[in-house]
Amino acid sequence: MEKADMVLVNHALTHRSYSFEKGSFEDNERLEFLGDAFIGFLVSRYLYEKFPDADEGTLSKKKSSLSSLLGCALEALIGAFYISLPLEDVSLFVLERIVTPSEILLHADVFADYKSRLQECVQKKFKCIPEYKLISEMGPDHVKSFQVEVFILEKSYGKGFGARKKTAENAAARIALDRLKDEEQNPLSPCPNPTENA
Repeated sequence: MEKADMVLVNHALTHRSYSFEKGSFEDNERLEFLGDAFIGFLVSRYLYEKFPDADEGTLSKKKSSLSSLLGCALEALIGAFYISLPLEDVSLFVLERIVTPSEILLHADVFADYKSRLQECVQKKFKCIPEYKLISEMGPDHVKSFQVEVFILEKSYGKGFGARKKTAENAAARIALDRLKDEEQNPLSPCPNPTENA
């Protein structure tokens, strides 16, 4: 792989807060936009070819799960590569170093899609969908931390934390699933009444 334009690489690694503080540095948001679009295209093509029998909904879910693993700085870096390097080289780099490893990671428990599991479970059991509420948002832009609480029929079923809102929601969904399982095993535990609020 040829050498990337280091000026663009520096821009890709410059967060908006640092750029604002210094006043003379270009931040990475434009490159992030470009990198996100390019990665999205490659992921879509990769999934389309790998899962020829999957419908649009399944492919979209897989794409969303893979994209959620990527950070803003990485997307901006890919944007810088896209501008300054041959397209074939960047495509191969993204597929070999990002897409394929990310797909493997998705099979790890920490990256499981608990939100989808919870929604399916709640729709089947209570005929409604979980509601996620942002409880708190802490820290500067480049190191934010989110706390999200999940409710089922207005009853809290757990709180989750994460560096991204989606990550916090997924963590809360995992806790909710464990709690629902516990309620099934212990029927005396208080649980929502599906007929309430009808």
